[in-house]
Amino acid sequence: VTGKMFKGLLVCYAVVISTFFSVGISGYWAFGNQAQGSILQNFMVDGKPLVPKWFLLMTNVFTLLQVLAVTLVYLQPTNIVLENKFGDPKMDQFSIRNVVPRLISRSLSVII
Repeated sequence: VTGKMFKGLLVCYAVVISTFFSVGISGYWAFGNQAQGSILQNFMVDGKPLVPKWFLLMTNVFTLLQVLAVTLVYLQPTNIVLENKFGDPKMDQFSIRNVVPRLISRSLSVII
C-alpha cells in the first residue's frame, strides 16, 4: 500500500482510534472502574434507564445498521466469486442472465 491509499488508510485508522478511545476514556471518566463492558449497560440502574428510552432504541438501531453495513463490505469478495461462477461474462453486466444469478447469490450470502 503506497501513496494516496496509504494516506487514506492512515486517516481511517485515525478516525477509528479517536472514536473508540474517546468513548472508552469518557466512559471511564463518567463511571470509573465500575464501567460495564457495554457502554449502554452503564445507563441502566436497577432496571431503570438513566436516559430516555428513545435514545437507547436509536443507539441500538444505529449499531445494527453499522453491523449490517460492515457485513456487506466483508461479503463483497464472496459475492464477486459467486458472480463470476454463475454469471455469463460474454453478456452485458445488467442483462437478465447476469442480474438474476447476482440477486440470488447475494441474497443467499446475506441470509446464510
